[in-house]
Amino acid sequence: MRSWQRHRLLLALAASAFTLAASVTARADQIDGDWCFPRDGRNLHIEGDDIVTPHGTATSGDYTRHAFRYVVPERDPGAGEEILMRQLNDETMVLTRPDGGEETWKRCDFQTSFLRTAAQKAV
Repeated sequence: MRSWQRHRLLLALAASAFTLAASVTARADQIDGDWCFPRDGRNLHIEGDDIVTPHGTATSGDYTRHAFRYVVPERDPGAGEEILMRQLNDETMVLTRPDGGEETWKRCDFQTSFLRTAAQKAV
């Protein structure tokens, strides 16, 4: 292989690696949206500073693009506890409780989100 061919090949590989790295980074776009806990079916919704907790209570918290923090409202179990959430990637979020316990949440699919919204409207 000639040196100019080697140079073109290396340049193409570098461009491919950069494109792949950029696309992986772009997937962890934001924590906003519907999240589900697969083990027991709980779900929550984050939209900016607003959250609907797993128990259906609307409240607000501290929002950053990839993290969210709120204090559990009075009517929910664990009232007064601080809950921290951080997004790992576009499909995965870790919720941390005050005792250090962690839960891995997944983005809800459309059907789960639709059913949650319909159930809340019925109440």
